[in-house]
Amino acid sequence: MSQDESWRQVKVFYAAALDLPPDERDAWLDAECGDPDVRREVRELLAADREETGWLPGADAVAPRAPDLPTDLEGQRIGRFEVLQRIDSGGMGAVYLARVTDDGREVALKVVQRGLVTEQALARFLRERDILARLDHPAICPMLDSGTTPDGRPFLVMPFLEGAVPISEFCEAGRLDLKARVRLFGQVCDAVQHAHQNLVVHSDLKPGNVLVTPDGRVQLVDFGISRLLSPGQEELTRRFGERRPATLDYASPEQLRGDSPSTLSDVYSLGALLYRLLSGEKARRAPPEPSDADTLPSRPGYFPLDLYNVCAKAMSGEPARRYGSASALGDDLGHWLSNRPVSARAPSFAYQAGKFIRRNVWPVATATTAGLAIAILAVVLAVNNARINAQAERLALERDRAEATAEFWAHLFEQTDPVAASDAVPSVERLLDRALHELTAERSDLAAATRSRLLGVLSTSYWNLALQQRAREAAEAAVAAIRDESGQPAAQAMAFKQLANIAMAIGDVEAARPAADAALAAMDRAGDLGAARTAQILDAHALVLETEGKLDEAVRVMEEVVELQQSLPLEEVIVDHATAWGNLAFMYYNLARQSDQSQALFEQAAVGVERSLALLKQHFGSDHPRVGFMHNAAGAINLERGRPEAALADLRAASRIAEETLPPGHEMLAHLHYNQGVLQRQLGRHGQAASAFERAHESSQGFSEDHPHRVRSLIGLLRARVALDERAAAEAALGRLSDLVSRLPPDHDAALWLRLFEQRLRAEPLGDDLLARLRESGDEELVEYLASLESGR
Repeated sequence: MSQDESWRQVKVFYAAALDLPPDERDAWLDAECGDPDVRREVRELLAADREETGWLPGADAVAPRAPDLPTDLEGQRIGRFEVLQRIDSGGMGAVYLARVTDDGREVALKVVQRGLVTEQALARFLRERDILARLDHPAICPMLDSGTTPDGRPFLVMPFLEGAVPISEFCEAGRLDLKARVRLFGQVCDAVQHAHQNLVVHSDLKPGNVLVTPDGRVQLVDFGISRLLSPGQEELTRRFGERRPATLDYASPEQLRGDSPSTLSDVYSLGALLYRLLSGEKARRAPPEPSDADTLPSRPGYFPLDLYNVCAKAMSGEPARRYGSASALGDDLGHWLSNRPVSARAPSFAYQAGKFIRRNVWPVATATTAGLAIAILAVVLAVNNARINAQAERLALERDRAEATAEFWAHLFEQTDPVAASDAVPSVERLLDRALHELTAERSDLAAATRSRLLGVLSTSYWNLALQQRAREAAEAAVAAIRDESGQPAAQAMAFKQLANIAMAIGDVEAARPAADAALAAMDRAGDLGAARTAQILDAHALVLETEGKLDEAVRVMEEVVELQQSLPLEEVIVDHATAWGNLAFMYYNLARQSDQSQALFEQAAVGVERSLALLKQHFGSDHPRVGFMHNAAGAINLERGRPEAALADLRAASRIAEETLPPGHEMLAHLHYNQGVLQRQLGRHGQAASAFERAHESSQGFSEDHPHRVRSLIGLLRARVALDERAAAEAALGRLSDLVSRLPPDHDAALWLRLFEQRLRAEPLGDDLLARLRESGDEELVEYLASLESGR
């Protein structure tokens, strides 16, 4: 090991040891540090630290010792605070439980250690005081007061968080599932974002500095080494330096190198903390290398891929590749919670379709990665050339040419295939961002309609790369570019249509409705837009109507869309036409489930899905993900039509395509296997049902423990084993269900299934109390199964 590397290791271990109580440091060093020379030097520094009055030998401006006073403040009175007992201590100072003499409130009093009252220590305490004074957030533990003890030691007063524990301990003790942990972590992101907005970098985010109260409130604490992003703070840091960096396991590579921490350093630490909460393991083992390489361990099998990718993005070795803010990280976790695509992955069509199976509102055909990049670059160049070459006397002509160029390159954009483009996402994303910047800059050399059209194209391309927020930004910019152009109703109609589609796709119906209405109004002003564009605008309107529950009206409008498309050459609208037939089939299906005329409507749904399938196969071939998803829809419709064998064939086709095109662990795989199990059970084929439920359970291992497919697949497997009278296999399945139930809330329906099967396998009567609970459970499958048992079926 080189001298520089050895010294870096010494600094890292010394810094980490200072966070531990003195009596635990030797054992920790022996366990964590394998180099005896490094251990020896660290111990020498720690010994010097205990002997010297400054931070290190040679520290600046050591303060004179105060007169000898008791080091332990228990029983003393400091101002209006009566010190009750010491509740925590560390390398920097001690925390005491104190009582406010005025009103009897209990507070926490944080005091710097005696013997460490240096100019640096005072500066650090003053900094923490100043930082806490500027932060006001429900998830940040506030400062109530500050002052100095009689022997000259500074102290801070904060609320006493009775029963609060580190966030990792709270999650483990409460056996929180993944979704609950992610929701809790969202509070942490909000608190850190608030600090960043107030120019504060925490610099030491770790479980011990993120406490959770018994009622589930996050409290961010210990801003002792936080950094103010201000000129005065920079001077303070240069003058005094820092005693310790962030905690070893959660520090960013730049912090380990000794660089000044930034908001992106906190983002890294948030990623490491999130990984710890979700996996139960630290993301990195000491001592880490302070490199730019990405060092997140391989994904454990139980770890959902989306969440793993979120952690990996936050913990990127290169700060520029991380989330740009704590709120951006929190937003992506919100997307995961609402089953929408996260930005932290190389997207594919299958991934996006899996998150939004219902429909894909824009046509996507096949193109090469190079073709996509060239198309994007061409738009950028078209914009630049229009700006550079525009002359005052030729402005109108240049605008006409720009319109034609935009139409040409827009066609290429709309032919992009995110599956083919996934390997080039970083470069493609940068090109898109460049185009967006150019098109939203203040400029007068592009016609408003041209700019709006290009922004709409960018919006579609962003969406195809699962960059939802930027897709929305581009769509909103397209509307803004054309909104006040009274002579451009056609361009306005298409821009509002795009915004309506984007808003619908991300579930923002409140934004989708006014956008769809504005598109209709602009279409009326424009007169004849042509069948293709009219159909697109009406399609957006129909989807909004459906979401609002106006199914009859939605069906009428979608039937008009299909009729308009049938008047056009098929090769021009084949994907739009397939999508419209699929949408119409779904609308018939949903309407049938609410109607007395259900059978006729289910038959109409079957016609729609069959036509959609035929068009998709004609355009994409038989193995495309969209074909697979439409087979799944056909299976649901055929089941309602009373054609279980046809439904099973559709589900098998969908499963085959999904297994070939979707990543392992995708939710759609579990969904398809589970549906096959249900169908096989209905057909009395319990052996095949058991196999399907087993595959469904295997596919659901990355899901949260309360995910319906994870729970229901085990219940289905157990039902099949009991029906087959396979006692040993049923007992094994019962044990697996029991293990899962032990990690679920006690009132979960799975607990009732467990009780039911325990009694059945023991051949014991169910008892009146259990029977009543089963009948009143609200679980339709459970009630139906119980009825079949009672009738002897």
